[in-house]
Amino acid sequence: MLIILTKTVKQGVYKIKSLLNQLYQLYLKEGVDMPYTFEDFHREYTMPFIESLPTELRLKGIPPDERLKGLAANEVFKQYSLSEIEAYLLKC
Repeated sequence: MLIILTKTVKQGVYKIKSLLNQLYQLYLKEGVDMPYTFEDFHREYTMPFIESLPTELRLKGIPPDERLKGLAANEVFKQYSLSEIEAYLLKC
């Protein structure tokens, strides 16, 4: 039964791929503009998905110097107390 179902699903997928390919070829031949671009996809799906990830995941793999790029010194240091900054400077 599973073999028959698998064969049926594969045939269905092949038919859908064939249909989509024919439509795409028709669009190319007719010169019809495809109104949905990769930029649209990126704006509507990719960026909202990335923004929905927790901060830790978004920053994973980004080196510290890249994370700090574009930040003013006061933005970086305001997260630390004066005593923490002094303690760090004394170690250096």
